[in-house]
Amino acid sequence: MRLYSFVAVVAALTSSLSAQGLGQLDPPAGPVSDTGKSLDNLPPSTPISAATTPGNPGFSLFTITGPGRYHLTGDIVTGGDFTAISISLSGSDGTVEIDLAGFEIDARLTTTRDVIVAQGASASRLTVHSGTIRGGRDGIRPARALHARDLTFIGTGAGAAILLADGSLIERCSFEDLAGSGVLVNVVIGDEVTVRDCTFENVAGNGVIVGSNSRVERVTINRSDSTTATGVLAGRLSVVRDVTVSNVFGRAVVVGSNSLVSGLLVDGVAAGIAEYGVELGTNSRLTASVLNNYNGTLGMVLAGRNVAIDGVTINDSEGFGIFASEPSVTLMNSFVDDTQGAAVSLATYNTVRNNSIEARNSNAPSLVVGSHSVIDSNRFFGNVTITGTENQVTRNILDFGDIIETPSATLNDIGPINDLSSPWTNFDR
Repeated sequence: MRLYSFVAVVAALTSSLSAQGLGQLDPPAGPVSDTGKSLDNLPPSTPISAATTPGNPGFSLFTITGPGRYHLTGDIVTGGDFTAISISLSGSDGTVEIDLAGFEIDARLTTTRDVIVAQGASASRLTVHSGTIRGGRDGIRPARALHARDLTFIGTGAGAAILLADGSLIERCSFEDLAGSGVLVNVVIGDEVTVRDCTFENVAGNGVIVGSNSRVERVTINRSDSTTATGVLAGRLSVVRDVTVSNVFGRAVVVGSNSLVSGLLVDGVAAGIAEYGVELGTNSRLTASVLNNYNGTLGMVLAGRNVAIDGVTINDSEGFGIFASEPSVTLMNSFVDDTQGAAVSLATYNTVRNNSIEARNSNAPSLVVGSHSVIDSNRFFGNVTITGTENQVTRNILDFGDIIETPSATLNDIGPINDLSSPWTNFDR
């Protein structure tokens, strides 16, 4: 009977796919034809040399003037304040690929110039891969979209290892001991950028800054010494997923409106500065994240209007755990613990449901809330302070403390302090 059912499902699926013009699941009879290109069919690659790509005296060691594939045949040492490779196409269209072929460009004496730079609007797409770039003011400065992969940047200068243009992709790169920043948007461009599977170690400036509609995924940032630096800053409509930020003296993650932050791990951020660890723009979400050991004096999370926080653990903040001065924050299924200020401080029209919330400071409330909020099925360790009107407080457990209404708090519906119907009734702390 099970075999018959399986065969029937496969037959139905095959028929459905065929009806949708998606082809048969069974391959046609006869030999299998080759659908890709062999290595022999790839465009030829030009070695980068004084003979094939002569440079511009006083500016660059080598200059690429035509689209195509290029490769190094050995290490390059700039030997002075020169750009290593300049790209200057006669037209704005054309794709240039530079294969470092496992070699290194040593530009430690290049202090005011970029290591690889596309002049003007040269190259509609630039690809650089498979090697090491050491030193230089900026590592790579493209004119348009850049695809950088399998690169190591070491000791670039006060600029950035990579400056980004719209539509760029940065993947499988490592950034070490940078005097400036890691990956930055170039002035006002840099939207629809993807940075993934990269590591940043000992970066003096910012880690990753990208524009709107961008993605930062599977990135690790460890140690930034600047108190004005940010681990990841992304514009609106962006996704920051599976990112680890540790030992950063500035902010960990900042996102614009309508963005998603998920799988974030923050550990050891800010040294007594007046900042928040994570800043969420309007209509953004923070999910499935762990935020530890934030020493900024303001707090761990600053939430904008209509922000959702779900499944987040916040532990050890010198300020607030979560702070919002704008309305409509949803906080669910989260643990907020060991904060110096109020564990959670919200404005109006909020939903606070199924959380465990505690302030470290016995004089600080576990929750402060304004008006028109639902506070349901939580466990609190400390006072709950209500400053506004028309709140619904139901099915909550208070380990210690009380629900306190300020003189301006009226028309609130407050249930029993220790409601045995609460899901936290048998919670073992």
